[in-house]
Amino acid sequence: MEKTKQKQAYATKMMSFFDAADESGDGFLSRDEFEAVMEDPKVQAWFSVMDVDVYESHEFFELLADNEGLVSAHDFVNGIPRLKGQARSQDMVAVRLLNKHILQNLEEIHS
Repeated sequence: MEKTKQKQAYATKMMSFFDAADESGDGFLSRDEFEAVMEDPKVQAWFSVMDVDVYESHEFFELLADNEGLVSAHDFVNGIPRLKGQARSQDMVAVRLLNKHILQNLEEIHS
């Protein structure tokens, strides 16, 4: 029960952060919106406390963005926990993302 409350509190905080970062109000974070908010030292410290390394915001964005180059609220809230921990975790997410793009390209070639 406690873990569920923690997850809900986390999701609420992440949605509040997302809404504040989404300056255009379109429900997506563009690269510019994302990088602008990630330059804030307070934001960097906040993510650091959550054990998420965001110092390479370009790569961080790529791990979360869809094929259109945008990050939805859902992808943001659900993607951040996958990036927690040591660089190894982030590296594995990057590998999974790269594999996803390769599979999509292969499907396009075969269709």
